[in-house]
Amino acid sequence: MLYKREIELVDVVPATSMMVDVNRNYITREFLKSKAEWLKWLDADNTDKIYSIRRLLDTHKTLVTGLYTKRQEEAEPIAYQKNSDGEYYHIDDFVPGQIIPIATAGLGGCLVHRSVFEDIQNNYRMFDLVPGGGVEVVQKGRIIGNVFDEAMDENDGMVINGVQHRRLRLSKKEKPFPFFMLKDGRTEDHGFFEMAAGAGHQLWCDTGVEIGHIGERVYSPMDWKKWKLEHP
Repeated sequence: MLYKREIELVDVVPATSMMVDVNRNYITREFLKSKAEWLKWLDADNTDKIYSIRRLLDTHKTLVTGLYTKRQEEAEPIAYQKNSDGEYYHIDDFVPGQIIPIATAGLGGCLVHRSVFEDIQNNYRMFDLVPGGGVEVVQKGRIIGNVFDEAMDENDGMVINGVQHRRLRLSKKEKPFPFFMLKDGRTEDHGFFEMAAGAGHQLWCDTGVEIGHIGERVYSPMDWKKWKLEHP
């Protein structure tokens, strides 16, 4: 059916791990090895309609998602703006069919152009954490001074005047770029969208692409509309 909408399906890359960030990084690496121009995410607990890819492509945005909700009676939209304090809040007042800029969302219905991943790699640098056990990704424009391969100093891991000190060092071996990381008590999608924004790619939400979210039943934006009418 996709070919009728002038879309060539290059490949379907399934998950390989129980870890969502591991899966997303693996799928992204396989995508970047391919000739495909776009990566369309569809999580195992999401349902989608055949027309949605064409509609998302027709927005002409490099980073765009459909809309889905939490799996609960209120069915709160999983699409967020950010306030002046840096806190996320879900979108509320929108007209179905609008295409609106947002700060972050779930990845389950997102369409990503190849250039998003390439620009993130070009604009960010990966470091090892000292004394080890993880990596950190930092926007190149926010790296001041030199980073050396030195031993831990006395301030490592301490919070001084509200700033946590975590020593970084240049990686000793080449590693796959971590576009998605579970860290700081957040899901892997928030960090990805923040890096994309830092690399010049605004995230958009097409509220006319309504995606199901499977729980005890399939929840959709229709449930959010119903809840809003019943709780004015």
